[in-house]
Amino acid sequence: MLETEVLGNDFLGESAFVFLVSHLIASPAVLFLYLNP
Repeated sequence: MLETEVLGNDFLGESAFVFLVSHLIASPAVLFLYLNP
């Protein structure tokens, strides 16, 4: 029971981290492509 909760928390934290990192990488890339056609 405890292991499942820990795995669930790790998964949520990891997905949130991946989302933040991908957002931080994608935003400047989109701006760069938009400003430099």
